[in-house]
Amino acid sequence: MIPENPIRALVVDDEAIPNSLVQLQLEQIGYKVIGNAYDGVEALKLTQTLHPDVVVMDLRMLDPHTGQEDRIAGLKAADAIQKSCPTPVVVVTAYESPELVKQASSIGVGAYLVKPTREKDLERAITIALARFRDFTELQRLHTELERYNAELDAFAGAVAQGLKTPLKSIIEHAEALLQRQKDYSRETILEQVRTINRESYTILNMSKELLLLARLRRIDAIEIHPLDMADIVKNAQTRLQGLKELQTVSIQIPSTWPSTEGHGTWVEEIWVSLLSNAIKYGLPQAPPFRIEIGAQKQPNATVRFWVRDFGPGISTALQEELFAPVAQLPQVQGQGISLHLVRYLVQRMGGEVGVISPVENTGTETPTETSAGSLFFFTLPEITAPYRPYPTPPEISASAAELRRAMGE
Repeated sequence: MIPENPIRALVVDDEAIPNSLVQLQLEQIGYKVIGNAYDGVEALKLTQTLHPDVVVMDLRMLDPHTGQEDRIAGLKAADAIQKSCPTPVVVVTAYESPELVKQASSIGVGAYLVKPTREKDLERAITIALARFRDFTELQRLHTELERYNAELDAFAGAVAQGLKTPLKSIIEHAEALLQRQKDYSRETILEQVRTINRESYTILNMSKELLLLARLRRIDAIEIHPLDMADIVKNAQTRLQGLKELQTVSIQIPSTWPSTEGHGTWVEEIWVSLLSNAIKYGLPQAPPFRIEIGAQKQPNATVRFWVRDFGPGISTALQEELFAPVAQLPQVQGQGISLHLVRYLVQRMGGEVGVISPVENTGTETPTETSAGSLFFFTLPEITAPYRPYPTPPEISASAAELRRAMGE
């Protein structure tokens, strides 16, 4: 009796009788034979089209182009399969040798059998091949991810090192000027020099925090994803921005309802704090009224786009390309939110995207004094159909939230 979801196998052997025998043995075990081939070229084509769970393939087969027997035709086909459409492969051979085993392992063959095949040995070999393939695939994924993380971290570290040059140079120049010419300076000039040193010192401090925070986030292998109460998250973000003096004159327009979505609540709150603080600090027009719009819109690809729109001077196309880089040219509000580079990282970890649109096409809600279309920063999260329902916050989530804010110096 074939199981409900049997393992799907492709059999490859250039001899009809062994080919049929292996098919019969697989069916007796409970596997489903979805195809058979008589040479390596056909095996590759069928693997690409049928996508079997495992390929059971003879080692020595005829070369369809020359008509001559190829002693390692199975290994060549297995190598082509791993490069084109990675699939577990079991090689069947009339003999075995350490060299053969080494060569087979190097190209990703999961197991091999010595003829004549027996059902018990065939089943064990396929089980081993499937397990090794899962392990190999996971190792490849982790290796690729590690390379990407290291590349991003190296890029960020390099950008930070480059970005530190300007504030450090400024601090050194102003400090040396104070040491050498303080008697020639008025009190106001000295205060201005000290303010510059203070400002540039905060720039360095923020860069250091960003680098440390990014390193900590890299160590988080998995995050808890839950339905989000976006209204509550936005409210918390606003509360954390009460210390901004600019906020006292700004009207923030918030929708009454939010589409249902999921993510990591702590991270989403940090994203809102960053986007709102940047809009308040740098996105206001020169004359009142001062307002910011935030909202959300469902997208065709089962995501929700959340956005913050300002009516300020807008952002040049050249600067837009640099905003989400490790060290952007947009100044950061001291103590208020993470950088746009980290915003992008957090959103991507939750399966979303970030971006900016500037200028923004007018919607008809602009006032006569809002002559600029401003900028719209957005991020996306996966949409869910079920509405938000409160859930208990696990201890590890509370801990991660506290660590995130400690790293930011809050």
